[in-house]
Amino acid sequence: MIASLGHSDLKSAILGLFKVPALYGVVLALIVKLTGFQIPIPVARTIDIAANGAIPSMIVLLGLELTKIEWSNNFRALSVGVATKLLIAPLVGLILASLFGFESFQKQANVFQAAMPAAVATTVVANEYHLESSLVTAIVFVGTILSPLTLTPLIVYLLR
Repeated sequence: MIASLGHSDLKSAILGLFKVPALYGVVLALIVKLTGFQIPIPVARTIDIAANGAIPSMIVLLGLELTKIEWSNNFRALSVGVATKLLIAPLVGLILASLFGFESFQKQANVFQAAMPAAVATTVVANEYHLESSLVTAIVFVGTILSPLTLTPLIVYLLR
């Protein structure tokens, strides 16, 4: 919704939310969780198969987007986007984990998730809302390439 505000009015942005399948997934998950409904085994297996295919599908999507990457001339925006995700986000994650009293695996999982590079989904959102998708794709690409340099020390730090 926020991404669309520069290109459409508030009403269109809110209506656009109802086109996002994840919203319906969250609503269904909450209903199942709150009611204690048991998902039938064939449906649960289908969900598991779809879930297991999500990551490979995203990798293929990233590859497709990288084939049409156009390097943005905005090096400053690229570096700010990558640095924010790979350096600042883990620090914010560590601070928030401490504030919320997370320990051990909770802290590790949350900080590690915050430190991951920008996902392919950001490129999809940029395309959907006619934003500068070449910049977003470049941020995803550079962040993914540089992430081992930031994630490795972070993993060592979190496991000690």
